[in-house]
Amino acid sequence: MRICLLFQGDFPPEPRLARTMRFLREQEHEVFLFCDHRVPERPERETREGVHIQRVRHAAQHTRSFSRLATLPIFWNPVWIKQFLRFVAAHRFDLIQAVNLTMAPLAIIAGDRFGLPVIYDMYEPYPYALRSWKLRGLFNRVVRNARAAEMLDRWCMRRADRVIVVAEEAADYAQMMGAPAERIAVLHNTADVDHLLAQPVDPEIVARYQQHFAIVYTGMVGHERGLAAPVEAMARLASQLAGVRLVIVGGGPYEAELRQMIAARNLQQMVEVTGWVEHTRFPSYIAAAAVCIVPQPANPYIDHTLPNKLFDYMALGKPVVVSDAKPLARIVRECRCGEVFASDSAESFAEAMQRLVTSNEPYGENGRQAVLRRYNWKASTATLQRVYADLMASRS
Repeated sequence: MRICLLFQGDFPPEPRLARTMRFLREQEHEVFLFCDHRVPERPERETREGVHIQRVRHAAQHTRSFSRLATLPIFWNPVWIKQFLRFVAAHRFDLIQAVNLTMAPLAIIAGDRFGLPVIYDMYEPYPYALRSWKLRGLFNRVVRNARAAEMLDRWCMRRADRVIVVAEEAADYAQMMGAPAERIAVLHNTADVDHLLAQPVDPEIVARYQQHFAIVYTGMVGHERGLAAPVEAMARLASQLAGVRLVIVGGGPYEAELRQMIAARNLQQMVEVTGWVEHTRFPSYIAAAAVCIVPQPANPYIDHTLPNKLFDYMALGKPVVVSDAKPLARIVRECRCGEVFASDSAESFAEAMQRLVTSNEPYGENGRQAVLRRYNWKASTATLQRVYADLMASRS
């Protein structure tokens, strides 16, 4: 098949889409990616890792800032509409797969025009995400309006030929928004174990934390990630766990505020924020960890999505401590791979950590076995194969 992927970011993409593209290439599909053009030095058109990439064309006669404004990755942007429709017209695609609500309407418009089936690949419930992010300013009220996003999501759920979601809780959301149950498929945000284990581990990073009980978080440092509770818990954990150290691997909009919080509590010797780190280096920090954490607090957004870091931690045999967000708590309790704490509670986080270190339960091995048996990308891709096969059968 010739499959067109529509993505608001640039190539290389985030991990889930990267896994999807690797799988499609392994299945000998011809893969095309239409995406943003965020780095001027990158070509508008290229083929990388077997994927044919077309980036949105920026007007050379305008300043870079004007060009970025004119090509914002939103479905009703006329630049995206014009270029994407031309792109689809120039190729004989079998289907279009759009990542998230920002691109799904454009995919549906193109699908209607050219008679192509459309997959709405929902990584997150965007209306809930917008409310969780609490964005301010006129621009965000217009472009990232949660009420408008909810109405648009209902339209897309009813119009897409298939809706792919990351967790069972997200399937409930999709059905609530109008997607027929028979069109919804759950594709867990699982670990590509072979690819993960093939990543090199930096011995210097591992050695750096050898004398510590390292509690590791990897990923974006945003306010919604719930990192304040683990930081606040460190003063209490210092008297309970020898050599305890919280290592926050990543950067983001909350980084400066988090550093101020750490300094105000005199926790600089116990809490480290690395700043932005290449995703390929995450396995080195995970290898150095005694425990890995996913502290995103329960709310309508987090209760309907599932971060891939949980399965990465489990695949690498690390015990986990997670918040009581519904998908996180469900999987950790089901797999007996860690402990659960009450969202945003430093006291509950410290208690969960204490339960974990005093338990005889083989949390890390339990998680690793759960990934090998069920929560791995090879098992998950059976869902993708079924979705594509069903769509092609319906076309014929």
